[in-house]
Amino acid sequence: MSTFAGELSAHCFLDLNHIRKMCHQDAIEFFSDQRAVLGSDGKIACFKETGWDVVIMMDGHLFNVSELKEECLRQGHPVQSDAVEELIFRLYQIHREEFMGLLNGAFSIVLVDRLCDLALLIRDPMGLKPLFYHVSKDHVVFGSLIRCILKHPSVKAQAGAEELMEMMLLGPSRTPGKTYFKGIDEVKPGYFLSLTANGIQSIPYFFLKDEPWTLNEEMTISFVHDLVSDAIQRQSDESCCALLSGGLDSSVVCAKAYETSEDLRTYSVDYVDQSVYFKPNFYQKSRDQDYIELMKERYPFESHEVVLSHEALRKSLKDAMLARDLPSMADVDSSLYCFLEKMKEMGESAALSGECADELFGGYPWYTQPHLCTLTHFPWISSASDRLSYLKEEFRMMDADSYIKMKIRSTLSSLTFHKDTNCEERQMKKMMKLNLDWFMQTLTDRADRMARAFNMEIRVPFCDVRLVQVLYQIPWSMKYQDGMEKSLLRKAFVNELPDEIVHRRKSPYPKTHHPEYARMIKEDYVKMILDDDNPIHQILRKEKLEELIYSEMNTPWYGQLMAGPQLIAYYIQLNYWMEKYHLSV
Repeated sequence: MSTFAGELSAHCFLDLNHIRKMCHQDAIEFFSDQRAVLGSDGKIACFKETGWDVVIMMDGHLFNVSELKEECLRQGHPVQSDAVEELIFRLYQIHREEFMGLLNGAFSIVLVDRLCDLALLIRDPMGLKPLFYHVSKDHVVFGSLIRCILKHPSVKAQAGAEELMEMMLLGPSRTPGKTYFKGIDEVKPGYFLSLTANGIQSIPYFFLKDEPWTLNEEMTISFVHDLVSDAIQRQSDESCCALLSGGLDSSVVCAKAYETSEDLRTYSVDYVDQSVYFKPNFYQKSRDQDYIELMKERYPFESHEVVLSHEALRKSLKDAMLARDLPSMADVDSSLYCFLEKMKEMGESAALSGECADELFGGYPWYTQPHLCTLTHFPWISSASDRLSYLKEEFRMMDADSYIKMKIRSTLSSLTFHKDTNCEERQMKKMMKLNLDWFMQTLTDRADRMARAFNMEIRVPFCDVRLVQVLYQIPWSMKYQDGMEKSLLRKAFVNELPDEIVHRRKSPYPKTHHPEYARMIKEDYVKMILDDDNPIHQILRKEKLEELIYSEMNTPWYGQLMAGPQLIAYYIQLNYWMEKYHLSV
């Protein structure tokens, strides 16, 4: 076994007609501007044994390494080192392409079997790690960052009508496997690309299975408690801190992580003068601070509070966009960007997050509000026709409702149901599928990109693939009881959390309510739309942009988020994206 230790950029170049040569230096293009993102330590791992010549690159982590090593040992292929790439190689020797179904983790993997003239591009089932690619007649460019793919001479920064429809009508979410750049795609969660000299196939390897749930409620509560606890503790270690909001999900994560490390450090975010300007609303009824104090009384964490200014949020809007390579969640992104920047300065490199419990346990309003849970539209997208009215008519492919219904049908087409699954259960499983593929991807993408900007990592234990599969099968009647969302999770951890947190209603990631932030953002926005040379005017109607200045904008643009100044900030990001990437339309 030998290892080629050359540092990669965040992308490689594969010649489809000569895949066998791809591991040689003359078939991989090197760029000096980026350290390896694919390759866990910046290396290409090469494994040469009798009958085998395999190259592996990986970004991310596996959380079931010990079980996988036992599997290799049982099959007569013991793993000799601690390198995760060797573990993957042994599993590939035993199971070939089916090995990926055994992995539990957050990962993107590139595996090249030179003797079989085969390359595999693999993404984890929950899409926690990105893997982008561009296909041309002769080659594939792939990587973890869009901006590095754009450095290849064959790739142009372009957007057509489909990309613009997507961005204006569905943004900041994206169709699974798509980006806002024409010709740059993403391996879908739970899929792999199979590349041979004969072409490319996109193949799913993970499926949500609908099986009858046989445990009673008491047994289910115990089972879920143990599975959630195991997922959190597998991802906890001494180097890992935790994000604490005082909500149910983050409190569960912190409580169980504390069992692994009594030196657990927790971090919470707030904003300058938030106590003065906070205004309760339907989605966010209370501030986090009182609940955070309750957790600190129960568990003696080493706790830290990071207070962000509106000036920092304004300044970081463009930095956050660059971290994603796409316009996205405005100051919801820039807030996390600033938060992680402070944490990095304090020496942190990895953090546990409670995100994604809402998708599994039914925490969002659209799981419980009948008028939202209809499956005729994306419930986190309000006023679709108004969204589309900003886009110039020449870029509108179809009306808003037809476009959204097409996307929903495509997402749900892969689901199959057990014959005993009734109509209500099918409805809720469909809602969970939409959330996993759309809303959750926006949040996990945000977490990964903002952390990646500081060479950090956010771990999301609720996205453990075992937990996702189990929660898909558990009946809705166990998840939602007595008018309280996430009843199952609350009951599972009732003895480990303060009562006030067990009964606290869902509260989203906090945003600033400071009027100065709104004033500054509106000032930047007015300057932007008054300059006719700004690229945003190529695609959006100026009269609609001007209307926005005087609008109250009380309806969120996306989910519980992005109302008021957040929408204005989204358009500022959009203009900067077009400008920075020299986007041609």
